[in-house]
Amino acid sequence: RRLVVKPAVAPDQVKEIIEDRKPNKETKKLEKRQWAHLLHVGEIKEGTDEWQKLSTSEQRQRQAGAKERKFRINNPNFTLDPLRLSFRNLPPSVGAQQLREAIVKHLCAKGDASQSKKKRLTDAQTDITNAQVCRDAERRNANNERRSRGFGFVTFKDNRTALQVVDYLNNNPKVFGGQRRPIVEFAIEDKRKLRMQQELYRKHAHKVLDDKGTGDAKGKGKGRGKGEGAEEAAVADAAAPTKKKKIKKKKNAKDDKPVESRGRRQREKKRADKAEQLERESSRTKSRTVRAQKQAEYVAEKAAERQVRPKPKRSAPDAGLPSAKRQQRSRPGEIADDFELKAMERFRQGGF
Repeated sequence: RRLVVKPAVAPDQVKEIIEDRKPNKETKKLEKRQWAHLLHVGEIKEGTDEWQKLSTSEQRQRQAGAKERKFRINNPNFTLDPLRLSFRNLPPSVGAQQLREAIVKHLCAKGDASQSKKKRLTDAQTDITNAQVCRDAERRNANNERRSRGFGFVTFKDNRTALQVVDYLNNNPKVFGGQRRPIVEFAIEDKRKLRMQQELYRKHAHKVLDDKGTGDAKGKGKGRGKGEGAEEAAVADAAAPTKKKKIKKKKNAKDDKPVESRGRRQREKKRADKAEQLERESSRTKSRTVRAQKQAEYVAEKAAERQVRPKPKRSAPDAGLPSAKRQQRSRPGEIADDFELKAMERFRQGGF
């Protein structure tokens, strides 16, 4: 049973607590309307010149993506993130570093010309909060690296920078080379997963921050620290699977030998049972073979005896003639087999 513990409150405070917990629907509606125009940013309408330049697979990807986005935006569990972009149809050779470098290069070129190149480069790097490309956990490329799945996400500091990147990278095959045209759109997030990430951050972020140390968003100091993007980085680190620690095997106090684990004992028992079963089967097979040989020898001996021994001649009993069969003594009250023959013989001898 689950134990539910709630704080005790006064009756006059119940209404205030309920009102505080109720979400402000008007505020959420305003936010949704504010960023609703970003839903169709990056789309290519069918029948246009740009649409005709797309390959059949890219047209199919864009149609499926538009259908999915339309379904999600009407679902209250999803929300459009004005600071996060989704990248699809990326070449397999493009990773998070290449994606970040392409964006930084474009933002640096579009920056204030009056500033120095170093200052523009620093500002462009600061505008990107987080960049990641999803990779396959099992498949690997020639360099023994996890193969890219062809899509990723980039989070920015403000919406203006994100719009600049969409205008530059969307449907632009010249950026990464090859014939693939990247599909760049604003990401639609799942509120439930965001809530889970926030809970993970609340539980485990202090451990990550203690291990990483303090630092700014640019990576100075011992770690990321509490600068820009530290929360997302801490959530990612907390949610990532941790490496298994090697457990030292215990030793017996008497023999000073490592104690076998339960799994190892079970495996050894299975191997012993299997070996015993195989030995039992082999012994059964041998006994069957010996029995079959003996039976074959017995049958051969019987056949040889039948050929050597002559068959006895059978003779039918006749009246007054000795029979080959051993005559049995007749019991009182029984009639012999040749009773009728003897009676007929006596009848002929009497002259009848």
